[in-house]
Amino acid sequence: MLRISLRGLFFFRFDQRIGPSIIFKLPIDFDNTVISKLLSLMDLEEENIFIHSFENYKSINLIFNIESKYTRGNKETLQISLVIDRDSKIDESFLEKLLVKFIRSIKEITDLDNFFFSISTEHEKHFQIQEQLILLFQTFYQSTKTTIDILIEKEHEYQTLFENARDAIILFDINSFEIIDMNSYTETIFDLPKNKILEQKITELLKIKEHEIFKNKLLKLSSEEFSEFIELNFKNNRGREIFLEINANSIGEKKKNIIQIVIRDITKRTLLQIALNERLKELNALYKLSKLMDKKNYSIHQILDKCLIIIQNAMKFPHIARVRILFNKEVWISNDFKETEWKISTHIKIYNKLLDLEVFYIEEKEFLEEKLTFLFEFAHRLRLSILNKIGVL
Repeated sequence: MLRISLRGLFFFRFDQRIGPSIIFKLPIDFDNTVISKLLSLMDLEEENIFIHSFENYKSINLIFNIESKYTRGNKETLQISLVIDRDSKIDESFLEKLLVKFIRSIKEITDLDNFFFSISTEHEKHFQIQEQLILLFQTFYQSTKTTIDILIEKEHEYQTLFENARDAIILFDINSFEIIDMNSYTETIFDLPKNKILEQKITELLKIKEHEIFKNKLLKLSSEEFSEFIELNFKNNRGREIFLEINANSIGEKKKNIIQIVIRDITKRTLLQIALNERLKELNALYKLSKLMDKKNYSIHQILDKCLIIIQNAMKFPHIARVRILFNKEVWISNDFKETEWKISTHIKIYNKLLDLEVFYIEEKEFLEEKLTFLFEFAHRLRLSILNKIGVL
């Protein structure tokens, strides 16, 4: 069950003879010891708004003055206090705005100072003002209570969505990058317990090197209605490569430095897209080989020479791929060829001759398993072309 967040509404006055006193309170039976603490907060120097926490409560207080023809200095010092639960997550700036509007309504009451210094001939006026104040006070209390109840319900809904979201949600300070809060699914994506994640800055968690560039991207993403998401890929705590999609938004007017990012694990989708793209490259390579086979005037030597670049471009990382073809004791190599330990190859016989296709990466990269299958398929189609050229088919 949700806790009741609005605990009370209080109207205080500083009497120049006896000090602070309470004029109205709701609920009527509110703890007098708490009221006495609120009374002690009155600051006679100037009008101000402030928040004070004590015991299980938090008060939002607004001290203000009204003109008075009955007091020294021609002013009456008053205070309105809203008391809520100390652990309430309601945005205090919102409640401050409500109080400011309420004070405006109080100040609009004609001859308000008569209420505090009524003269015998003005008793009727005094009671009229009292009725206005009571009605205004009760209306504000009920409307604020309803508003806070709605806010609590929305906050509860948000927290439920926050915790049950199938995306990681992280709140952090955009200036310091310190992580403030996170939902439980964040632990799943990063394969780390909450305490370990909270020890890190968001840039450390996401392994971001260019902090200012990342910050500017997030600020742009959080301020624009439409913008491209940020995409990252890195290895998580267990060394598994993951791909992430990041969206961002700012949190409230008062907390402009707080950014909320929603991180979606798009690894499956990305790997599927990568696999599809790689298969398209392989199909394109096989198509180009079939076009070569159709060229009657091309020799076996010319075909194998063309196959070097075709095979290279079919690799996941063509810029670091190098190809070598061996056939009939002859060798064909791609530009800047270098033999390394990162290699895939296939070997087939064409009668008494051996056809070798070898692909190397000149940097440490893993070959997709599908690339070996492709190379085997390419070699068998190339075998048909060579058989055709030597007049066997």
